[in-house]
Amino acid sequence: MHTVTKAGLSLLVDTIAVLVVTIGVTEALTPYVWPALLLGLPIGVALGVVAVAFTFVGLTARAERADTGSVSREAARRLRTMLAAATLTAVAVSRRHRRQPPGGTTPQ
Repeated sequence: MHTVTKAGLSLLVDTIAVLVVTIGVTEALTPYVWPALLLGLPIGVALGVVAVAFTFVGLTARAERADTGSVSREAARRLRTMLAAATLTAVAVSRRHRRQPPGGTTPQ
C-alpha cells in the first residue's frame, strides 16, 4: 500500500473519529454544561490525532504482512509503543480525575 493511500485512509478515519466523538460528547454534556461544544471539540480533535497515528501504523503493519507474510520488528515495536502510551495516558488521566474531590481542591 502506498504512503499516500495510507495517509488518505488515516485522514478519513480521523475525520470520522473527530465528528463522532465531538457530536457524542457535545450531546452527552448539553444538559449539564452550556457551552458543551467547547468541551466536545477538543476531546474529538485529541482522539482524532490518536486515531490518525494508530491507523497509519496499523495500515503499515498490515501492508508489511501482506507483502512479506510477517510484520517487521520495527512495525511491531511501534504498535506496542503506541498502545502502551495510550493505555498509560488513559490510566493517568482517570487517576487524576478520581483523586480530585468536588470543588477542585486537593485534600489536606
